[in-house]
Amino acid sequence: MKSLNNRGFTLVELLAVLVILISIMSVVVPVVSDSLGRSKDNQDKRNKKMLELAAESFVTDNKSKINFGGATDCYITIFDLIKNNYVDKQFEFDANGKKVFNLDDSGNYSGACIIFDMDSYSFEYKDSTSGYTKCI
Repeated sequence: MKSLNNRGFTLVELLAVLVILISIMSVVVPVVSDSLGRSKDNQDKRNKKMLELAAESFVTDNKSKINFGGATDCYITIFDLIKNNYVDKQFEFDANGKKVFNLDDSGNYSGACIIFDMDSYSFEYKDSTSGYTKCI
């Protein structure tokens, strides 16, 4: 009897395995990528809701100081919420690590804020303070 001495895989077998792995990866990578994107979007939504709730507490605690300047709505800065311990410093950044507001050397604020509408007593996250008066 002749003894066969197989020491490895043939080129065809290796190519078949490679094709199978590439096929699996072509399905898995987009699914994982979409999942990560949705996760960041959900985190942003949760953060915005938490900021709105913190702004509501801020307004409740500071009702006597709120100045609408004749308007029915005003904005509360994320910086004010952090400075007054209504939220943690982590809210300085969005889910992608991008800073959501800036303070220049003069203390001028630009960036995200929470809009407080006195008529409906509602709070809404906005990316800019333009067109609104500062509450305090």
